[in-house]
Amino acid sequence: LLKRLMMNEKFLVESVYDSTEDTPAELVIKSIDELYEQCYTISGFKIPMATVINKLETAENKQYLDFLRQSEDKTILSQEDMGIVLNCSEAVKAHSIASHILNTSDLSGAEPEKELLWKHKDFKIKSIIDNLILNKDRKLVTIVDLKTTAKSVYGFSRAYSSYGYYRQIAIYKLAVLDYLKSLGEDPMEYDIKSYIVAVQTTGLFECVVYEPDSLDLSVAVDEFESLLARLQRCN
Repeated sequence: LLKRLMMNEKFLVESVYDSTEDTPAELVIKSIDELYEQCYTISGFKIPMATVINKLETAENKQYLDFLRQSEDKTILSQEDMGIVLNCSEAVKAHSIASHILNTSDLSGAEPEKELLWKHKDFKIKSIIDNLILNKDRKLVTIVDLKTTAKSVYGFSRAYSSYGYYRQIAIYKLAVLDYLKSLGEDPMEYDIKSYIVAVQTTGLFECVVYEPDSLDLSVAVDEFESLLARLQRCN
């Protein structure tokens, strides 16, 4: 009830702020009382308007209303979803390799959710890598992709093939090569490693790290080029 009222209030307040001298007079809200009246009408409450406003004044509802305002543009998790997130987090922390390559606070050169904008032939491409680790001293780039699955992580190879995750990693490698050039680095001097961290969201919340085979990535580049050619023909 509160959320419905607040959403309509927000809509109407924005309508007031967006109004201009060309806005029809019937759409301009001139007072807070008129605002509440409009919200009440749009919300379709069956109880009297005074009752709705009185309910907003209770401590419990004020606290909830503040929570809704602070949560705007955020994803609110249920207790069940929060439990899954925490269990997955603990699974990653317990895995020696996964915890290292996903450690974005202590790992030098780590950039989580790294967005790369690059061009390939006539296409503009955006790649968002879960964690990109650039070590200029060691001439090493590490690409990390995080996947969650409700199925056993030990059978992840099926998803790896059917969903083309190997192709995703190959595209990331092409993006990284372009990124290195943009930094004035010679990509030929760098070793590029790539890993997929698979975390199970059910059962024992197990975690496994896969390193895509070089042959898979080579095949993936050919598939990528073929798909781009098909897309170009469609245009």
